[in-house]
Amino acid sequence: FPADEDSLLIMSGELSLKHERLEEIISFMCAKGLFDAGLMQSCSILTCTRMQKQYLAGTERRSEVHLRSAYLLIDPLKEIGKSHKAEIYIDGNCITPERLLYNNNEDNENINPVSKSKVKAEEKVKNLKVKEMNPALFNAHLEEVKNFYITHTRIVDPNITTHVEPVIKFYADNPFPDYLNENDITACIAKAFARLDKTKGVRVDLLCKNIQWEISKVWEERLNKQKEAVRREAENERRRRNQAEQKEKACYWKKKGEEYLNFFEENMNSFTPIEINRVNQYLKEGNLIGAGSILEPKMEEEKTKN
Repeated sequence: FPADEDSLLIMSGELSLKHERLEEIISFMCAKGLFDAGLMQSCSILTCTRMQKQYLAGTERRSEVHLRSAYLLIDPLKEIGKSHKAEIYIDGNCITPERLLYNNNEDNENINPVSKSKVKAEEKVKNLKVKEMNPALFNAHLEEVKNFYITHTRIVDPNITTHVEPVIKFYADNPFPDYLNENDITACIAKAFARLDKTKGVRVDLLCKNIQWEISKVWEERLNKQKEAVRREAENERRRRNQAEQKEKACYWKKKGEEYLNFFEENMNSFTPIEINRVNQYLKEGNLIGAGSILEPKMEEEKTKN
């Protein structure tokens, strides 16, 4: 989790904690080993070995898991079990025996036997059937997707089940409705097709992965904009609170100054010449704390008498 100033401002707003208090809590947790102190200091990142192990365990059914070497505290290949299905990428490079993005050549000799066997297994998974999809949604994008194949691949007559349905499925299974619409999905699909090499064959499974990657990228950009808006609102709220506190303090000291001055003028005989000079000097300088150190005891005595 990012722990830079902007992220902590958002967090402090969500938790209703003062920014300084939140920093104290994080420092304490780093000191106790709940977060890695080194990465917190060097990269402003909150993480630890246990969190990273739990993350790998929780993402084993994803198609891909992307990690950054700068933040890694574990060896992912030693931590994943036999049930882990996700391809693991570190700094964009796949470290599991899988194919690379946009490797759309079906006859590529560089794909190792492990990858080929997994591809064949994936190809056996049933594609979404027309009858299971909203007919209006399917028909609305049928010609569009077919044209993508004709324009960017060697396929002149795309097969509905093999080629078209897996792509149209992204319109039905869009996982980010709060940030993306059909036009956004179409733009992502177009980008994925545009990256294909028309002189080579098409791997539909890899094409779909590339579409998903484009969708995830756009979704993350939209989400970051949303976070930025929240960050700005948190900053504005903090500024408003500070202004309110400053105004409240100014009113308090203005009232206190008038109270000190009135008491001092009405009870001049209660003070020694030295105290009178010091109070006059403090009031002239606007040092109400200094004046209060002399006046407050006298005011307390007066209240006790009354």
